Amino acid sequence: MQCPNGRFSRVSISPGSDLAGRYVEAAAKLAPDDPNTLIMLGMIQGLNEHVREAKATLQRAAQLARKQGQRDLAQHAQEMRQLVGTPMLRSMLQMSLLSAEMGGIDDEFDDDGFDLDSIEGFF
Repeated sequence: MQCPNGRFSRVSISPGSDLAGRYVEAAAKLAPDDPNTLIMLGMIQGLNEHVREAKATLQRAAQLARKQGQRDLAQHAQEMRQLVGTPMLRSMLQMSLLSAEMGGIDDEFDDDGFDLDSIEGFF
């Protein structure tokens, strides 16, 4: 979430987190046609077990993204909508946060010519 000073702050998205909900609800009021904001709001609603509300929010995000020509984002919103109400939503978000903290999943390891047999017996 971007703060007024232009920096990003970490907002807890744990279940029952009123702080995260307040931040994202405020952002959604400021930018009601921003699919990214609505996706975040829908995920927080889903984590807080407001399943019906979360699914509606994510459906709106998908519709707006399609209308704005952002097909990948629309697909992402629909995928999140399918996860709402399942244990997979929390697991997926935890994995995403862990990946982000570790620098993302993109590595710069050049595996051209790498031979797994060369490390046989190493472990």
